Amino acid sequence: MTVAGKVNIFVISVAVIAGTLLGASALRSEYLNARETLLERTYFRIRGKPQLQMAIYRNEAGHQENILNELIQASEALQFARLLDSSGKVLNEVSKLTLQAIPGTTLDDLRQGMLATDNSLTTNHSLPAPDGYSPIAIITGGELFWDLTAPVLTAANPDDTLSPGAFGLATLSASDSGSQHLMGHVHIGISRSVLLQTLLPKFLFIALQTAVLITLCSLLSFFVTRRITAPFN
Repeated sequence: MTVAGKVNIFVISVAVIAGTLLGASALRSEYLNARETLLERTYFRIRGKPQLQMAIYRNEAGHQENILNELIQASEALQFARLLDSSGKVLNEVSKLTLQAIPGTTLDDLRQGMLATDNSLTTNHSLPAPDGYSPIAIITGGELFWDLTAPVLTAANPDDTLSPGAFGLATLSASDSGSQHLMGHVHIGISRSVLLQTLLPKFLFIALQTAVLITLCSLLSFFVTRRITAPFN
């Protein structure tokens, strides 16, 4: 093999390794950013539903269901939502999954000792992939759901017997976090496979960029090496 051929093989090998590592790092960063953004926005959407307080207090099933549906429509990856009271009893639930019922997870398992005012996030491997997402679940080692749980807090004491109007006024009163009362929790199930599927176009674009970079480096190496080694051939 000529000197030029050996140099080309070395440079191309380095370009392939570097390009692969760079592409893998970009893919991982894109995935983590998308995941954290989705979690953060979901937390804020739950906190932005003060009407949940009244829906729990008055036990309005229809109102509860409408709010839960609004929450999971924000992203395809949000597959189900459950509304729990402060003891963990399921008040209502909605789902995009083709299951008759969402397998129950206890409040203790969801919260794992978190403070009442804190959000929590756990993983769940017991649920199957949503319809149409089984291939990507198989490729990524099986389906995984993130169980996001956020508290529903109110300034009014839910144990007091108040009229709806009085309760509504009490929830609007100024109050620091130390005097807030826990009314329940919202539990959202997020599918990793669905999230990955929504990111597929970005993943393909990053892979294309990596392939173009490797190809350009290889061509550049070929032409530069030929000019450098020409006097020795």
